[in-house]
Amino acid sequence: MSNRLSGYDIEIPPEWTLERVRDLTSRVGSGITPRGGSDVYQTEGVLFIRSQNVRFEGLDLSDVAFIDQKTHRSMAGSKALPFDVLLNITGASIGRCCVLPDGLGEANVNQHVCTVRLEEATPQDAEFLSSTLASPIGQNQIFRLNAGGNREGLNYEQLRAIEVPWPRPNERKKIARILTTLDNLIEKTGALIAKYQAIKQGMMHDLFSRGVDSSGQLRPTQEQAPDLYKQSELGWIPKEWDEGWLADEIGPITSGWSPLCDSVPATKDQWAIQKTTVCVWSGYDETENKRLPGHFQPRPHLEVQKDDILVTRKGPFDRVGVVVHVHETRPKLMFPDTVFRLRLKNEKDVLPAFVPFALGSDAVQSDWYGRKIGLADAQVNINHGILKTTYFPKPKPDEQQMIVTRLSQIQGLIRAEEKQLNKLSSVKSGLVQDLLTGKVHVKVGEAEEVAAHA
Repeated sequence: MSNRLSGYDIEIPPEWTLERVRDLTSRVGSGITPRGGSDVYQTEGVLFIRSQNVRFEGLDLSDVAFIDQKTHRSMAGSKALPFDVLLNITGASIGRCCVLPDGLGEANVNQHVCTVRLEEATPQDAEFLSSTLASPIGQNQIFRLNAGGNREGLNYEQLRAIEVPWPRPNERKKIARILTTLDNLIEKTGALIAKYQAIKQGMMHDLFSRGVDSSGQLRPTQEQAPDLYKQSELGWIPKEWDEGWLADEIGPITSGWSPLCDSVPATKDQWAIQKTTVCVWSGYDETENKRLPGHFQPRPHLEVQKDDILVTRKGPFDRVGVVVHVHETRPKLMFPDTVFRLRLKNEKDVLPAFVPFALGSDAVQSDWYGRKIGLADAQVNINHGILKTTYFPKPKPDEQQMIVTRLSQIQGLIRAEEKQLNKLSSVKSGLVQDLLTGKVHVKVGEAEEVAAHA
C-alpha cells in the first residue's frame, strides 16, 4: 500500500504504514433495537449505548438507557467491550466517535452505533484510532462514502475500507498519550464550567426570589419571613421591589441587518456584522463577527454601543431569548437581524447591566418558553409584543447593583474557563492533523509539555 493518504496531498513517514480498518480489527458491526423498543428500557442494568451518547469529547451518559440481562443476552452479537471505538453510522451525527472506557460494566449498542474492535485492543491504540477517525483524515473519508449514494448511512464494508495511518506501537502510544492529556484537560475545564453554571443558576434563583437587604445579605425565604414578601405576576418577590412591563422601561426595539458577509472576522478598523453567538449567557463576545464586504455601505445607526442590551430573537429554541449587556465594545460592529437591540429610557431607575440577569431569571425565561413562536424547535422566534409584555422585576438601584456585582463575579469565572476551553480545543485541533500524519514527531515528554503550556 502507498504511503500517501487517499484524498490528501500528504505522505506519511516511511516507517509508518497505511492500514484499512478491516486489517486492524476483529469486529465492525452495530446492534439492533430491542424487541419492544424504548418500552424495554430500564433505570438500571446493562448500559445501552445510543447515538446521542457518542460524542467526540467522549461517552456522554447524561441521557443513558439500560436494558435487562435477558435482552442483553438476546443481543450477544452486539455486546460492546472496553476500548471498543464507538462510531455513529446513521443520521445527523454520522461519523461521531469515541472510545468506550473501562469500568462501566456490561454494555450493548443499538443499530445506529457501530463497534469497531481492534484485534489487540489497548487504551492507547483505541484512542489513536478514535482520534484518527474523528480527525479530517477519517471524517473526510466518511463524508465521501456517505455522499456516494447511500443516504441512509454507512455500511460495514465502507467502514472496513477506511484508511488510517498506523505508526509503530511506541509512537502510537505517545501520540495517544498527548491527545488523551488534552482530552482530560478539556473534560476538566468543561466540568468546571458546568459547576460554575450550576452555582450561577442557584444564585439567580435566590437573588430573583429573595434579593439582598441593605447589608448585602440574602433575605430570609418567603416561608421563613412571609411579611417581607408580596405576591406578583413573577411569584413571591420582596415588598420593596417594584414591578411592571418591560415596555415601560425601554425605548423602541431595533432589528439588525444580516447581509452576506465574508467568513473571516474584521480587524478593528473594519466594519463588521456580528454573529448571533455574540449573545451567550456568559456575556457579550465582540469577537463573534464577520467582516462587511466592501460593496456594502455600513449602517451606523445599527452600530453597537456601550450599555446596549442585545436579545437573540430567532434561531434554535434554546438560543432564542438569550440576553446580554454590552459592558464595552470596539467600534464598527453592527448587530444582525437575528438580534433585537434594547435601550433603556432611564438608566437611573434600571441599570443596563441588571436587565440581562433579570430577563434571564427563571420567571421570565419560563414565560418566554411558553410564548416562543415556531413550528419546530429548530427555528423559533420572539417578537416585539412578547418583549414588551414581559413582566419585569425592579428592585431599587442599590440592590440592583449588588445583584449585578454578585452575578458578574461568577459570570467572569465562567467566561475565563470558556476561553481556556476554546484555547485547549484550538491547540488540539492544530496538533491532531500534524501528529496523525507524522508532520510533527512526538517526544517522550511531549504529553507533559502540552499539559504545562495549554
